[in-house]
Amino acid sequence: MRLLRAHHITNLVAVVDSFLPRASANPKGGRPVILHINETIALMLFSSFVAPQRTLKGIYNWAQTYYYRRFRLPSYKSFVRKCHQALAGMLFIL
Repeated sequence: MRLLRAHHITNLVAVVDSFLPRASANPKGGRPVILHINETIALMLFSSFVAPQRTLKGIYNWAQTYYYRRFRLPSYKSFVRKCHQALAGMLFIL
């Protein structure tokens, strides 16, 4: 499984999007979402395939190092909140 390259995460995001459609924008407006739940799930799954991390901090640092151009990452506190929100969707996919 270590043969995955950085561009393969785009395919994984597409697979996650096919299982879990993205939520539409808030009709009342507000601040746009920086990192969608589907992208969070894809980051967690891909990091477990490519470079197994033991903690969420490890996943966050890995994503900041290698995927800063592909994803706009929020602060670490917001990332942890997104990971907790993504658990139900991740359970559905797995």
